[in-house]
Amino acid sequence: ENSRMESCFFWPIGTSQKIHSTAVDIGATLRFMIPLAGKKYKAGEGRLSMGNVKQFLLRHRGKAALALVLLLGQVVGTLLIPALVAGIVDRGILQGDMGAVYRIGAQMLGVTALSTGIAAAGSWVTSDLSALFGLEMRSLLLQKSQQLSVQQFDAVGVSSMITRTTSDIINLQRTMGMVLQ
Repeated sequence: ENSRMESCFFWPIGTSQKIHSTAVDIGATLRFMIPLAGKKYKAGEGRLSMGNVKQFLLRHRGKAALALVLLLGQVVGTLLIPALVAGIVDRGILQGDMGAVYRIGAQMLGVTALSTGIAAAGSWVTSDLSALFGLEMRSLLLQKSQQLSVQQFDAVGVSSMITRTTSDIINLQRTMGMVLQ
């Protein structure tokens, strides 16, 4: 008996659809998601490691770098506001110069608007990167589930597979988003 499903796997998506399995070995990447029946892991094995996250960020280094640059811009904008308030107090209020108060106040409005735009762009890039991370994890999970034998798939269980593809991956996406923000 063939213990691996090499030809195809039927996945219930509306109507039954054949999805051909791939020959890619992604077991090392997804060991943390699918505990194979009876398989013993060494300590530290079978978890999402920083190496996996590092590989993802290296593959998408442009977006990751953009997210970090936008985060830096947001932090700079946030830190400029107290310095501008100190300038209003020192040069405007204490010296009685209303022109300085208006000028520095306008600078504060400009910095606030720019910082808000940068924060919005940073949130968009971070959300996009997190969604891409979730997409890749779901794709890898689907590929790995197609490599399981019927006995292994039954041992894992449909409810566990649904949990892995929804709740666990959503938590990974949220964590990725929080790390980048």
